[in-house]
Amino acid sequence: IKKGMVVEYFWDEDFGWRECTVVNDPIPILNELLITVHFEDDQSTRKLPFRIDDKKRWRQPVFHKSSQVHQSIVSSTTIIDIDNNSFQ
Repeated sequence: IKKGMVVEYFWDEDFGWRECTVVNDPIPILNELLITVHFEDDQSTRKLPFRIDDKKRWRQPVFHKSSQVHQSIVSSTTIIDIDNNSFQ
């Protein structure tokens, strides 16, 4: 995950998956990354943790709203490489 990437974050059962843009490079803190994202739907900017135990809350966009281009659905086995800040 790096600055400029568009990702989706699972907020909760009410809001579901929310598309957001990473606005700063992630900051490593102990066993997690602190990721600052901007949500287009409500124009909020939030600092969210990326921890190994809740990595399923993050995924690549299934449907990128701004470009109107469908993207493949990412399986639950998607790996996010914390050391290299990338999806695999």
